Amino acid sequence: MEESKQQSESAEKGGFKTRKPNKKVLWVSLGLLIFVLFSVGGWMANIPILPNVTGLGESLESDLTTRGDAYVSLDQAPPDLVTSLVAVEDKRFYEHIGTDWIRVAGALWANVKAHRVVEGGSTITEQLVDNTILRDEEKSLTRKLQAMLLTQLVEQTYTKDQILEYYLNAVYYGPGSYGIDAASYNYFEQPPSELDPIQQLFLAGVVQGPALYDPSSQCSAARTRLDAVVDARLDTQTLSAAEAEDLRVAPLVHANGICRA
Repeated sequence: MEESKQQSESAEKGGFKTRKPNKKVLWVSLGLLIFVLFSVGGWMANIPILPNVTGLGESLESDLTTRGDAYVSLDQAPPDLVTSLVAVEDKRFYEHIGTDWIRVAGALWANVKAHRVVEGGSTITEQLVDNTILRDEEKSLTRKLQAMLLTQLVEQTYTKDQILEYYLNAVYYGPGSYGIDAASYNYFEQPPSELDPIQQLFLAGVVQGPALYDPSSQCSAARTRLDAVVDARLDTQTLSAAEAEDLRVAPLVHANGICRA
């Protein structure tokens, strides 16, 4: 007993005094943990049942027909539009399973450095879910979780080519322009099959911000966006340097005139 006391005194003198756990801190910590678990559990329990993702193509075709627009299959879509869209919107589209975590991390870092939102990390699949299944849902944390889960369901239900086809027919290209058929007629007064290469690149780029890149009123911004699409094609090696230079100087002929470089 005396030896134990001496060891304790020796430890205290040496600066290694053993402290008993603070019971108050332990109870507060435990209480906070329980609160967080119940809060998360309650939030999860209130998530609505996820909508059915089957029949997406049929639903899109029906909506377009009602508007008087055509549904364009992937093999009928202009090739430069499809290639450019993947390059500029989601270059790892055929590699990821719905969410591109590499892009998400890169976007977060870019936004932190700029102290504002300068990049997004949404994939084509995530954008498809936002533009179709969750189009009428209000922005909320619940909606974000739904989007994550639905993105995985869509990837499991459809092939990559099907997802890309649905996206082409669902995305918003500008006023009155849902889908590439409506966009082609509204911007260029002709069907998608007759678009020239620069017009195809424009439609691939305009989905990022239709109001920002309208060639009729924002020609300079539209050309800047076209350059970004060309850069994306060069990055993915789907365009040669010579082809890129030709596209950079090609005039963009649209329904209301010509937008030149």
